[in-house]
Amino acid sequence: MTTGSKKHSFSICMRQLFLFIKTRLLMLANRFAENVVYKIASHRLEKKSIILYSSSPDDKFANIGAVASKLKEKKISFVRLSQLYRLLHPLRFYTKLAKACVLLIDGSSPAAHVKLHPDTCLISCWHACGAYKKMGFDAKRKGYSDKSEERRLNRVHRDISYFVCTSEDVADIYADAFHLQRSKMLVFGSPRLDKILTSPLPPKPATYTVLYAPTYRTGSHNQRALLPLPDGERLRTRLEESLGEPVTLAFRGHPTSPKPDSIAGWEDWTDLPQQDALNGASVLVSDYSSIFFDYLPLARPVVFYVPDLEAYQREEKELYFSPYDLFPKTTCASEEELVETLVRCRHAKADHSQVWSKFMSACDGRSSERLCDFMATIQQGRQPV
Repeated sequence: MTTGSKKHSFSICMRQLFLFIKTRLLMLANRFAENVVYKIASHRLEKKSIILYSSSPDDKFANIGAVASKLKEKKISFVRLSQLYRLLHPLRFYTKLAKACVLLIDGSSPAAHVKLHPDTCLISCWHACGAYKKMGFDAKRKGYSDKSEERRLNRVHRDISYFVCTSEDVADIYADAFHLQRSKMLVFGSPRLDKILTSPLPPKPATYTVLYAPTYRTGSHNQRALLPLPDGERLRTRLEESLGEPVTLAFRGHPTSPKPDSIAGWEDWTDLPQQDALNGASVLVSDYSSIFFDYLPLARPVVFYVPDLEAYQREEKELYFSPYDLFPKTTCASEEELVETLVRCRHAKADHSQVWSKFMSACDGRSSERLCDFMATIQQGRQPV
């Protein structure tokens, strides 16, 4: 390398280092300003607001929207905020947050960025139903020290006052996973399931429709991504040859990950509302996603396609149960088994009563109402029972 090339490379490295330091300092300055604004406002403003905080701008997890609809129905005032609003208008966001007597979240929490005032009751209505992938302090990232992960998780999940759960068994798991007392578990059910549980079941699609809804992988760089999809053209051809009828293949990506490089042969249902996508499926195929809990009320077959089960638990997240234990007849590890299972599921009856009883028994169509009444009690200054 010539002297000129060395100088050029050194100059590039220095510019990158300068940009990194500048970005880091700007982030710390913004974080300091946000904490100052929140701290001053939270000590001056009266806490009377119920605030609903959505992790996504379009409420992809749907619990916040379901609760908002019930609050409107009951004529209970509330303020709706989102993670995007926090990023775009941080000072206004934290001023509004300072008025919260109740803060309901569906995943990510403003408490990860500012220490909440003790008079603000933080309720987590977790975006996943049931308990499949390990979560909270049970889900420390691979490749990081226990000490650094404890520190990160203590910040991410701090200040939680109550946790909404979908069954008594799930409440036991969540209490341990989030280091909370069992008495802080609200066994209310999942608000987003209220509508499907109180309405006539939608008709099954006329065409055999396979919905594939996998969860994300993070890889070595902690970047979320989806695995390559099974070959859609080959899969559909094999199914149609075996069944003697047309087959539709649909794909639904995880809300927090980019799409795979190619979805050839698959219809893209990623942007459909989750329940609309589930209603349109004759059978659900997933891997380690908790979406299957939302599918159970439809009483249709659930298939687990887990060719990387051991690797996933070793490199990504461990599971609270193996799909082979609860769904032994519809769990498969190869594309050959997947085809055979989907053929068998075409006219199979699905009985999910045992899984529902264990993981979802609090879901009865009145979850939103129970949660809204609980928040209203806090807003009125009364002690929740």
